[in-house]
Amino acid sequence: MAKPQTRSETALQSAVMRFGDDAFRICYMHTKSDKETLTLLSDVFMQYFLDTQTFKSEGEERLWVLRTCLLYTSDAA
Repeated sequence: MAKPQTRSETALQSAVMRFGDDAFRICYMHTKSDKETLTLLSDVFMQYFLDTQTFKSEGEERLWVLRTCLLYTSDAA
């Protein structure tokens, strides 16, 4: 059985460096808890790692990450 495709660790690290601060702010704004925010960020970036969608631009990639944060925070509420 073929291994499912995921993003590289380098791509994940790059996304965390580029979008992590904004993602943290969004999650924290909704949860008001450092612990819950970090849990949500782990979930969001794990989803990013597992998702194989190709983005047309950095803006589109950023939007995906931030929308996923909003989705996860609304699910956590």
